[in-house]
Amino acid sequence: MDKFIEAEKLKQVVKANDWSNKAVPLAVGMIIDAMPSADVVQVVRCKYCRYWDECRIGEGLCEHPVNGITRDYTLGDDFCSYGERKPD
Repeated sequence: MDKFIEAEKLKQVVKANDWSNKAVPLAVGMIIDAMPSADVVQVVRCKYCRYWDECRIGEGLCEHPVNGITRDYTLGDDFCSYGERKPD
């Protein structure tokens, strides 16, 4: 299974290690930069979505305008293509 990571955070972790050969972090950073980007997007889980109304712990109703007057039942770890993160 593929694992998608944040490249900048990975480079910070590599730099934070105590390397006897200081060229290693530089080489690893160059390899990371050379890797092609994956075609992925970050999802917004229902529990973090501005349209989700929690009615019981971990369970709630989606009130996204695309649903009209319908309120779809979802779990907190579900997600959809309409998800919008709640404002901080």
